[in-house]
Order: sequence, then structure tokens, then C-alpha cells
Amino acid sequence: MEEREGRLEKFVIRVLAEAADADVRMHLAVRARHDQQMSWLVLCDRGWPQEHAVEGVDFAVTGAWMSAWGDLLAVPIRVRTPRDLLRMLTLLPIRRRLKHAESALREMLPEGLWAVVDPLDDTGRATLSYLLQAIVVWEDALTRVASASRQKDKTIAAFQLISLEAESLGLLPPTAPLDLDAWRSLAAEARQRAAECVVTASPPVAAIIPEPGGVPTVPKPSTGRTSKRRSKRGQ
Repeated sequence: MEEREGRLEKFVIRVLAEAADADVRMHLAVRARHDQQMSWLVLCDRGWPQEHAVEGVDFAVTGAWMSAWGDLLAVPIRVRTPRDLLRMLTLLPIRRRLKHAESALREMLPEGLWAVVDPLDDTGRATLSYLLQAIVVWEDALTRVASASRQKDKTIAAFQLISLEAESLGLLPPTAPLDLDAWRSLAAEARQRAAECVVTASPPVAAIIPEPGGVPTVPKPSTGRTSKRRSKRGQ
């Protein structure tokens, strides 16, 4: 009885822990899909053709352009200190970096996008920065979606093993491996059965209540020897 109680308690802990982990994984998967969808809507709204794959983008080029654009924004418009003057001297190299990256981006990105971006003045580059950031978010979300898919497979495999354990304990596991509410209900049932095991194994309450001034004792099971001795004395 104690062995079954221990197995049930361990089963409860394992189910609840796995369900908590699955909750986190599913939340991350939903968030990743949402980010991917939102970034795709941004791109399509700015002229990205739906038939054009985002996977063809070289993220080294986009990163180089965004780095140069960030450096350009850090250059002061007016020279007020010697440090500002030093920053102004870096303006020409920064613009060269931008031009170099933009040449590669024109060959990489669809024409419909450039219809929204051009001309590449400060306003056009701000729009391009917004679009490239959406591409980066899309790529990051794609990676997270793939990771979530792998985690989902691991979660299903874990619950399949737990299902076998549930059956060995006389419990009926959920038919859907990712029905977390059903798994929590099963854990509650297992906890109830473990409590019943404790009640069954415990001695009667009246047997351990001491008399006034006495010490609580638990009666030992009778072997029949006492009754035989009494019968001999009676003879």
C-alpha cells in the first residue's frame, strides 16, 4: 500500500511539472507565430509581394545597413563641441557604408518595396529601416516557431511515457496528449487515490486515543495464543 501511495505521489509531481513546462512552451509558440504574422503584414502593407520569399534575404547585408544607419543617426546635426566635430568627420565613411549596403539590398529586395522606399533620402531610409526591422523580426520569429515545433514533439513524447505510467497505476490518461486541463484533472485524481491509500493504511482512531494518564498505543494483531491460554486456565 505504501509503495502504491509513493508511486501515485511521484506521478502527481511529474504530471504537474510537465504540464507547467508545456504551458510555457505553448505560450512561446503562440507568441512566435503572432510576431511572424505581424511582421509579414507590415511587409505586405509596404509593398512586399506575397509570392516573394523572405528566406532569400541576406541578413548579413541587412545588419550592415542597419548598423551604418544607426551610426548616421548618431552623428550630430550641429557642431557644438570638439567631440561633435570628430563625429562629423566620420560622416563620409558612414555614407559609403550605406551606399554599399543599399546596392546589395536593391538586388535582394523586391521592386515593390523600393516603390515605397525611394528616393533614398532621410525619409526613405527611415522607411527602409522600418521594413528591414520587420524582416529581422520575421526571421527571428521563424527560428522560434521551428524551436517551438521541436519542443512540442518532446512534450508529446513525454506525455506518452506518462500515459504508460498512468495505465500501470490504474488511471485512464487523456486521449489528447496536449490536453493540459485533462492532465491536471488526472493528477488531482491520483492525489485523491494516494490520500485514500493513507487512510486505508492508518489504524483506527479509537485505538490510538490514550486513557487519562496513559500512553497512546497501537493494538497488535491477535495471533490466537491468548484465547488458548485462557481456555486452559478455565479448565
